[in-house]
Amino acid sequence: PNEAVAIVTALNSTGQWEGDYTARRKDGSTFVAHGLATTVKDEQKTVIGYQSAVNDVSGQRGAEEALAQLNQQHELILDAAAEGILGMDLQGNHTFVNPAAAKMLGYEAKELLGRPSHNAWHHTKTDGSPYPGEECPILAVFRGGVVGHKSDEVFWRKDGTSFPVEYASTPAYEQGRLVGAVVTLRRLWPG
Repeated sequence: PNEAVAIVTALNSTGQWEGDYTARRKDGSTFVAHGLATTVKDEQKTVIGYQSAVNDVSGQRGAEEALAQLNQQHELILDAAAEGILGMDLQGNHTFVNPAAAKMLGYEAKELLGRPSHNAWHHTKTDGSPYPGEECPILAVFRGGVVGHKSDEVFWRKDGTSFPVEYASTPAYEQGRLVGAVVTLRRLWPG
């Protein structure tokens, strides 16, 4: 009833309305509907009726809620993990960075998003010599699609200091297609 009053009020003030509302089927059950309605006026501009179109969007709204819950769960897991977790696209640019990884690397997560991973924190070997991207086991996942694992390298912090690290670079697939990689890292002590 309150929804109907709000819809009619909107129609009378603007001549149109669009939105979701709870609708009732002939059998008495309810569903989430998405409606679009406009006023119908006569030649004197007097409202003589309404026309509307309605779609049952219950399934879509349920799927959107489930997806939102799943995304929230993933975010909670990433935020709670003690290990650093980084996502990369096929160009090696960061797509997500969990708080543990950002802290280990000395960045705010948002500073790394969209930025090339290799240039930010894996550009130099343990001995201080440059680490070409074509030799990088993290980026090799894009060439061979296999997990890369190292326990004897260093990553570089934003401030230019390094720390010993163990990591794995795992290919990420979507519908059978390689779309990026996930890097999990653990700081080794001391360092």
